[in-house]
Amino acid sequence: AARVVVSRREAAGAADDVLYVFMHLEKTGGTTINAHLAEHLGFDDRFVHLGPWGNQTRTEAGEPQPDEWPPERLARLRVVSGHRVHATVHRLAGGRPARYFTFLRRPADLAVSRYNHDAGRLADPPEFWDWYADRGPNQQFRWLCHRLGVARFDEIVERLEDFWFVGITEELDRDLPRVFEAIGVPTAWKNRRVTDAGNDLAGAYPPIPDAPIVRHQEMTDEIAGRVPELDRLDRKLHRWAHRRADRLRRKYGWT
Repeated sequence: AARVVVSRREAAGAADDVLYVFMHLEKTGGTTINAHLAEHLGFDDRFVHLGPWGNQTRTEAGEPQPDEWPPERLARLRVVSGHRVHATVHRLAGGRPARYFTFLRRPADLAVSRYNHDAGRLADPPEFWDWYADRGPNQQFRWLCHRLGVARFDEIVERLEDFWFVGITEELDRDLPRVFEAIGVPTAWKNRRVTDAGNDLAGAYPPIPDAPIVRHQEMTDEIAGRVPELDRLDRKLHRWAHRRADRLRRKYGWT
């Protein structure tokens, strides 16, 4: 596969001209971030979502997808986001200076969250460990390999070193105000897609079609102990991201 690199030079430039690119890994807080950005930047105006939510909304409305937009419309974009964001997506908006960011999550927490998400959509959900065996380990590692066009842990870290910010879900309360401030949207937000919170997506615009997440599985000592051992690459990535976030906060003066 062709090597894809997020160049540090692309992160330079005037703040108002920067395109922010959110590489959304599943169950890391991304729906909260996307709903907030869509509300304050305008869905398909200054914010565009590349993933099921955005793509299906445009298809149902008979609207073109972003790769069919004229240059003047793409030039308005402030944020590109979604599960289908890859490491060269900033070229969609004419190669403007780009600041990529993403968040990773503690493996056991991510597994339980994803299981509850999936189990609520099945009439007869499997037991957690049967589900986990079918899902497979190191989901974040595999997802980043795919989106960054790489195959090894050291290659992922090399690419993520070029990101404007890499954080962890456990510290969203600390980092999101700074991220939102840089983008230029309000820094107070509402948590979305919270387990046992009912349909907390109905107020998002455009509405996000989804079923409420019900807690089918609590965190247990077994899950907390076994999943990190099985997801060793994800655990290693999460620890690296924790350290990376500390370094970036010091660099940016986010104290």
